[in-house]
Amino acid sequence: MEDKSLGHVTVSFKNGLAGTIQFPNEPAVAIERFLVQSDEPSAINPRMQNGIRVVQLLVQSPQGDVAYDWRLDMLRNEDNSFHLYLSQPTDRRTDRVFYTTFQEMACQLVGARARFSCTAIGKPPYINTNMSPEPVAGPWVDRMQFELVGYEVTGMVHMGDKQAGMSMPATGYNAGADAFGPQNGSDTTLWKTHVQQNYLQSHFSWGGATCANCVPNKYLHTLMPINGTWVVEDELTGKPGRGLALDIQGSSAILQVYNYRADARPTFHMGGAAYLSKGANPPTTAATIPMDEYAGGRSLGGAKQSAQLRNRAGDAQLEFAYQRSDDQPLEEWMWWTVGQLQLPQEAPVRIRRLQLERPANFAEDMLGQWFLPLVQKTITLTRADGDTVTSADGLVVCTPITNRKGVDASCGQPGEKGAWVWHQFLSKPLMNRGGTMVRLRDRHGNAVGLGQLD
Repeated sequence: MEDKSLGHVTVSFKNGLAGTIQFPNEPAVAIERFLVQSDEPSAINPRMQNGIRVVQLLVQSPQGDVAYDWRLDMLRNEDNSFHLYLSQPTDRRTDRVFYTTFQEMACQLVGARARFSCTAIGKPPYINTNMSPEPVAGPWVDRMQFELVGYEVTGMVHMGDKQAGMSMPATGYNAGADAFGPQNGSDTTLWKTHVQQNYLQSHFSWGGATCANCVPNKYLHTLMPINGTWVVEDELTGKPGRGLALDIQGSSAILQVYNYRADARPTFHMGGAAYLSKGANPPTTAATIPMDEYAGGRSLGGAKQSAQLRNRAGDAQLEFAYQRSDDQPLEEWMWWTVGQLQLPQEAPVRIRRLQLERPANFAEDMLGQWFLPLVQKTITLTRADGDTVTSADGLVVCTPITNRKGVDASCGQPGEKGAWVWHQFLSKPLMNRGGTMVRLRDRHGNAVGLGQLD
């Protein structure tokens, strides 16, 4: 039951990590994204990663179109510097893009975050000898800087050679990392541990090798959900209730629960714990989080004071799993929007990432600016006529697809006599993650991602 209104809260952001907030009867104060910092070597820590990390980088023109679509393969050296392979699309199929390396770069960490500064190795024209057997022509990158914050990537690319002096902003996403561990087992039963950090289904290995003379892989997955506000699915009624603030960074899970005590007074519990794989089968990542209740902290408009521990409520059990079911709708088995939570003294319940502005229909979901990697095109959809969505110039048309497995949309440029100038069947991303199309701006014109960081 609503008590009363305390006034308005004003929030503004200058990028995805910093901004200001003003509570009722308080001055505006600076806020920043809390980042878990670690220098422990592991496959899931981009600062000190083991194995190979894959990053998709979209370099943008001054007009906002994607000028270059690059894949970055990063490896950490023994001295904690990084070697980076830049790859560009050389073969596009109906459902995936194949990339070929065209340049190598040397990278160093800058500061305490996962920020990298990279410089070119060699001089143009580049001839690749490590990742590709044949020379591959491509643009020359003199240097670049980029930062990884969970799934998001932002940076700046400085071109060289014929484009010397040109600087271009870049956005993108962190696909995940792979690292092979030691061989385990006995003389009769051997396996290799293969650790993966999974932001996307496409960057995912399942099961192990089956052969007479090879050592199979046992995969351990760290499934990375979308951080933010989550809700218990059965309690999503539109009325005030319990809310979950979930933040998973690398191998750390932080959970805050906003709830009510038995005497009807509002309170909150919070805790943090290690977020680790439960084993190879099924692919599940979990955390056992001690939940503490706090009281006596600062109120809205009140004096500065720190909260005190009230009691320890017990452990919360948090799990995210990849069910790998092709018979269920996409959202039913994607770990990044659906999970399971068992709060102290309660039964396990399904939780869901809260989507504040859920599109009402296909057309509303498609409005905005997109990059289509399969055809290497940037499109801006601005007009809706029923289920048909078109670009401002009318050249690009998108319609829904309901009878084709793994496909949500059909987009293309109609030509003469019923032919297509270009065409692609596509799957829409779920809350801007996954799919075969990348959202650059939403239907309000807001850019997706971190923006340019300080």
